[in-house]
Amino acid sequence: NVLCNLYIGDRVTKINEAAFKNHYALQSVSMNKGVTVLGKGCFSSSTIEFMTVPNGVNAIPDTVFNSCQRLRRVSVPVSVQSLGPYFLYNTPVLKNVHVNASITIIPPYFCGSCAGLERAVFYGKIETLQGVVLGGIYSLKTIDLTHCEAIPTLQNASSFDGASQGL
Repeated sequence: NVLCNLYIGDRVTKINEAAFKNHYALQSVSMNKGVTVLGKGCFSSSTIEFMTVPNGVNAIPDTVFNSCQRLRRVSVPVSVQSLGPYFLYNTPVLKNVHVNASITIIPPYFCGSCAGLERAVFYGKIETLQGVVLGGIYSLKTIDLTHCEAIPTLQNASSFDGASQGL
């Protein structure tokens, strides 16, 4: 038998670093609200398709969903206050990204090289876009900053380097 769908029960509070990295059969993960810590790269290069991060996680470290070739949707709760670099890097079938109100800094390569990304919407108190945030995305049609309390600071002119010509 191959593990395709995973439910993480009430006693688990932490997903260790690289716990499901390179897991090529995993399609979905349901986590209880007791999970408060996600380890670096815990789902990277897996075939996960959908993920809802539980409310209570306040930081998502580097590369958690890096190179997830089938990832279509990620829901990030308002409890998340920081994202690590390469959060959704190289997730080619991801179409839309919505960044919630608790996050103030969008890290480098947050969603770089996401070949299918068409729309990125930023909400709330985003203050800074660090480095190349949405680079190398030639399908990108919309970057929506209208829901932000202020226009974020671009740390350099290449924050959207390589994004669609149609922006």
